[in-house]
Amino acid sequence: MLTKNDVKEIGKVVDRKTEKQTDALVAEMKLVRMRVQGNIQKLGDQIEGLEEKVDSLDKRVRVIEKVARKTQKDIDVVITTFDRECLQLEARTKRVENYLELPATN
Repeated sequence: MLTKNDVKEIGKVVDRKTEKQTDALVAEMKLVRMRVQGNIQKLGDQIEGLEEKVDSLDKRVRVIEKVARKTQKDIDVVITTFDRECLQLEARTKRVENYLELPATN
């Protein structure tokens, strides 16, 4: 049978073992926490870099869109001008054909 003193000694041994394991776990948790914080910092830096790149690309896209709109306007002007000139040329051709009494060409 165990005496009171034996139970106290067993309790002390268990306490010491538990304390050692707890200290080891705390130390390991601190290391893991430091690694996680380092990884979070790296991710934060990467996100900042990506945000800068996105901003740069956004500015470039706006410039490209502006150039595309201007180009489309220029194309529309050219097409309108050529259409007008083509219709005028067609009318002149018909007048000349009528004047010279030539058969109409299609």
